[in-house]
Amino acid sequence: MAIAKQIFKLPNYHSAKGAMNYLGLTSVDAIYKAVMRGKLKCRNIDEIKVFYVDDLDDYKKTIKKGRPEKNPDPIKKLTRKLFPELRFVENSLNENIILGFYNMTTDIEPTEEFKKKGLAELALNCGIKCGHGCTYCYVPSILMKHKVIKRMDDPFASNIEIIDFDVVSRVDKAASKYKNSSDKVLMLCTQTDLFTDNQVKYKIPENILKILLKKTKLQVRVLTKNKNIVKHVELLKKFGDRITVGLSVGMLSDKVCKILEPNASLHSERIEAYKILKKNGIRVFGMLCPIFPGVTDTPTQTKIFMDNFKAFKFEEIWIEPLNIRSKNLTVSSGKLEEAGETKFLKSLNTVFKSKDKDKKSVSDYISKMYFNTSRYLINSKFTKPIHYLIYSKTVNDKTREKLQKDSEKYKNCNIHWL
Repeated sequence: MAIAKQIFKLPNYHSAKGAMNYLGLTSVDAIYKAVMRGKLKCRNIDEIKVFYVDDLDDYKKTIKKGRPEKNPDPIKKLTRKLFPELRFVENSLNENIILGFYNMTTDIEPTEEFKKKGLAELALNCGIKCGHGCTYCYVPSILMKHKVIKRMDDPFASNIEIIDFDVVSRVDKAASKYKNSSDKVLMLCTQTDLFTDNQVKYKIPENILKILLKKTKLQVRVLTKNKNIVKHVELLKKFGDRITVGLSVGMLSDKVCKILEPNASLHSERIEAYKILKKNGIRVFGMLCPIFPGVTDTPTQTKIFMDNFKAFKFEEIWIEPLNIRSKNLTVSSGKLEEAGETKFLKSLNTVFKSKDKDKKSVSDYISKMYFNTSRYLINSKFTKPIHYLIYSKTVNDKTREKLQKDSEKYKNCNIHWL
């Protein structure tokens, strides 16, 4: 388990008492009050931050030995005290990720947003913080009022994953409502990824899929950024035509992918996953998003990018530009600059950080993406539906009118203005 360094920097210790003595406090309650009153400086405070120990290897030995119930692990004890809604903290497969469990109350829910996008009428989410840690993710910005997220100093932190361990039992109870719903499409997932290493470790996707297969007639649409999807090929095949799978890809550079999507599978691995799914007869759809500036700015760039997907014969394709919300541009730019990816950073900043009078730079970027990808697909005789997901407020009126008018020329080209 990755031990968070952001709250208390303490020497190695084996009891809450030792920690309290070091801090000059008299109880766990005193630690709690000191944090909440700001007397103790801390960073990224949320329900899964724990003590920091200097000797991580030595601390791991204490975890292996275990602790008797009468003397509970002080890390878990303090974490629960600070955030009582946290169920427990567990080891993560990825030592760079701190893993927490939080009991949500939702199961299969209607989703107006994804219905508008033409993707699904229903959605299921299995946590509140995805472990892939994508720097440009919009989800933290829309969950700012959640009681867990709003406590975090940095909701965009890439080293935190919070999953819902009990979602399987809730879906099992709710499944009977959908035993005759063959006309409904369920999205897995809309705010988190069901196929992260930790979700797979606890067999959450496997159990969810088995319930949906046996107890419902729902059409299922899976969207992921993880090659772990291929571990479930045999189960997916049992759905027949009821399931379709897409893997988000918005660039080709694995190096940049590792910077901006640090815990997801590399883009090259996702393309390989598509090949395996297609070989096994699994229906696949294209999710080319977010397409970053510099990926489809010219016909040549577009051909290099789009040729990677030609053999998969997608049943439908969704294409979406990068959308800037809250701090995701700042976080992404910072990571690119830190890694020395100046070329990619320049393309990003040229579009989003320039003095954009009348939204010109963003409108031009989206316009190039639309015209270059649509012409590539049309010239390739792609006759299946093509969906463009564009937020109206991101482009100027002139661009919106031009794109809408052009899309109406083609029966299979649809722009979903969001």
